[in-house]
Amino acid sequence: MLQGSLIRDAHRVYWTLTVWQDEESMRRYRNNGAHLKVMQWCNQASVVHWTQVSEALPTVEQAHERMVTEGRLSKVKYPNKEHLAKQFSVPQPKKGNLVVRPTSKKDG
Repeated sequence: MLQGSLIRDAHRVYWTLTVWQDEESMRRYRNNGAHLKVMQWCNQASVVHWTQVSEALPTVEQAHERMVTEGRLSKVKYPNKEHLAKQFSVPQPKKGNLVVRPTSKKDG
């Protein structure tokens, strides 16, 4: 991972924005470790993926727009009504978002 951000929404919705060197690294992270464990707790989850020339993180507004137009649902154990309806509320970020940094070379 080159960089990332965990955005806490006012309604207990979390947006994870990340930029990866390559798709293989992103998939390796997505399918293992902490990410895989936390996904078991979600009642609403979705993903949108795109490539870009810039290494800059997208804004939460850009991510939301892409999620609405191109996003797909992830499997969750206990989906809520928003998940089932594929509804993506406009993010209302709270202060104190976390910057996400790679922990090792194998993270990508």
